[in-house]
Amino acid sequence: MGWSLRYGARRARRTAGPVSCRNAHLGVLEHTFRAETRTSAVRASRRDRGIAACDLRHPFRGFRVRLGDSVLEAIHSPADVRRLTHPQLAELAQEIRAFLIEHVTRTSGHLSPNLGVVELTLALHRTFDSPHDLLVWDTGHQAYVHKLLTGRAEAFDTLRQPGGLSGYPSRSESEHDVIENSHASTSLSYALGLAEAKLRRGEDGHVVAIVGDGALTGGMAYEALNQIAHLQPPNLLVVLNDNGRSYAPTVGGLAQHLQQLRLDPRYDRLRTEIDQRLRDLPALGSTAHEAVRRVKESVKQLVQRTTVFDGLGLVYVGPADGHDVIALEDLLTRSR
Repeated sequence: MGWSLRYGARRARRTAGPVSCRNAHLGVLEHTFRAETRTSAVRASRRDRGIAACDLRHPFRGFRVRLGDSVLEAIHSPADVRRLTHPQLAELAQEIRAFLIEHVTRTSGHLSPNLGVVELTLALHRTFDSPHDLLVWDTGHQAYVHKLLTGRAEAFDTLRQPGGLSGYPSRSESEHDVIENSHASTSLSYALGLAEAKLRRGEDGHVVAIVGDGALTGGMAYEALNQIAHLQPPNLLVVLNDNGRSYAPTVGGLAQHLQQLRLDPRYDRLRTEIDQRLRDLPALGSTAHEAVRRVKESVKQLVQRTTVFDGLGLVYVGPADGHDVIALEDLLTRSR
């Protein structure tokens, strides 16, 4: 069955069947769908400092867009995303990937980083209230999904074209874009300054920095983490999108240490067994669910080693399946 993606008066059709990494001219994108992706969140709080990490290692298994039935058409702001049901979110994630492949392969741009952050970006915009809460993207070329969810889908034909959409966040485009950046390792410093500014002005709301594992090999990022640990702003959260990818291999002691943050197989087996047993029980109340969550966190602490973030006074929280919007929402909610 073919697929079509509609947006406004424009319609793109394909008849070769569901889009996948092996479809005709898209065959070169196979590595994109097989790439490992991971995410983490950092919050420093005077009472409850923390880092949350999510495991996004599940490979993308292909997708399709329903004929004449596009959820993306109805998305004009983050508020629209927050009104979606969970099945609609899954459909939206598929549509976004199809939309990005259709447009980015035509206009050029950064495709792979954005295919890897679809569910994460959905969870961020459902958990936080942009622009009241500020989202700061490190190496801003991973912000395409963010642009789609903030009302810029109709202009995507102009991506990276003269006078068109920027390939990075742009304050002239949207109030949801906080800074204009393209270089790695800068977002933590920006985010810390913005968080401190909010506190000194007496403003509420969070500041969220989304940073990649490649950026955490840069000294500027660790200077910022050191200052975050010193100031402990309660309104700052840092999300580590650990996809194991960068323009060059991430090497060195810190890169090896980051690999240890990936999901421990012993914890994975224990968590799977606990979840299965819970599914076999009658409906549990909220108190029982909270007790089970605490037990699972305790099990994780038993099997996982101390991280470099613990040494900075930040507690490692997670992991969660980073392709699961519900799990990501829960993790981000607990981390803020």
